[in-house]
Amino acid sequence: MKYLKIHWNEFTFDEDWGKSIWYLEIGEDNYVKRQVEVFENSNRIKFDESHWSDSYGSLGDQPVKIEELNGVEMDAADFESEWVIKSLNMD
Repeated sequence: MKYLKIHWNEFTFDEDWGKSIWYLEIGEDNYVKRQVEVFENSNRIKFDESHWSDSYGSLGDQPVKIEELNGVEMDAADFESEWVIKSLNMD
């Protein structure tokens, strides 16, 4: 697995929520297995393979090109610390 932190400089859900930081867990097949999106207004949403879509968005359904994501690699423990925080759509 690889773990990335990406500063998303565009509005991805609602302008009132602000821009976001995405945390991605990427499998060996380059598909995102889990993702957390944290917005400037502190809203947090997340997706995984068992909860891949809802009214807030969805987990990516295409393999990602890691080199094109402009993210910073992080370790699994740092990703897990973001994953366990309560979100609007999964907890």
